[in-house]
Amino acid sequence: MDTPLDDAGPTPECLAKAGQFSTVAGRARSSRKITMLDDALGKAWMRQIISAREYSALRRYALHWVAGGLQGPLSSVDLNRIYAFDPSSMSGLARSEAQLDHKRTY
Repeated sequence: MDTPLDDAGPTPECLAKAGQFSTVAGRARSSRKITMLDDALGKAWMRQIISAREYSALRRYALHWVAGGLQGPLSSVDLNRIYAFDPSSMSGLARSEAQLDHKRTY
């Protein structure tokens, strides 16, 4: 019984949608490297709105912000909901040492 081939990469539709903001380097499957820069920050860098140095700094800034748990919960929009701080959920405390390190770095 043959196992199906798994390329573990973006689909052709995803690559087509990314357009000029994606690059594929390498010929063989073992050495292929796919870089997707189709997010807002990557597009700003590719369009030379920001420099490579600014791109690198903003990527690190975003990484520590998300890994530090500062982005808040993702939830649906409910116009009747009251958005308030809940001290019983300990939302201000880090949940792990790694998260605390990212908060301190941020």
